[in-house]
Amino acid sequence: MKIETIKKWKRLSATLKTIKKQEFDLRKEIAEKVLKGKTGTVNQKVSNFKLKAQQSERFKVDNEALLSIWSDLSEEEKETIKWSPEIKKREYDKIPLDRKKKLNSVLTKVPNAPTLSVTLIK
Repeated sequence: MKIETIKKWKRLSATLKTIKKQEFDLRKEIAEKVLKGKTGTVNQKVSNFKLKAQQSERFKVDNEALLSIWSDLSEEEKETIKWSPEIKKREYDKIPLDRKKKLNSVLTKVPNAPTLSVTLIK
C-alpha cells in the first residue's frame, strides 16, 4: 500500500468531519429559526428559496423501568411498545457453533462499515 493513499484518506477524513459538523450546525440554526421550537413541518419562502424544515420526536425507553411497571399498564398502553430482539454478541460468541444451529437459522450477518485509525509514528 502506498503511504500517499493513507495520507490522502487521513486528510479527507479530517475534512469530512469538519464539514459534517459545520453542515449540522447550520442546518440546526436554520431549522430553529423556521420551526420556532415546534415539531412538524414548516414551509417557508426566503428570497428565491423554498425552505422545508421538519422536526420530529422519538422516545427512548428505559427497559428496566418499563419492566417494573409493565403489569400496571393498560392493554392500550402496552400496544404502544414494540419489542426489538437483538443479539448480545459476547454471549452469542460464547456458545459453541454446533449448539447454535437453530439460532443461526434466523440470523443474517451484516458487515459493519470498517473502521480505520492512522497514527503518525514519531
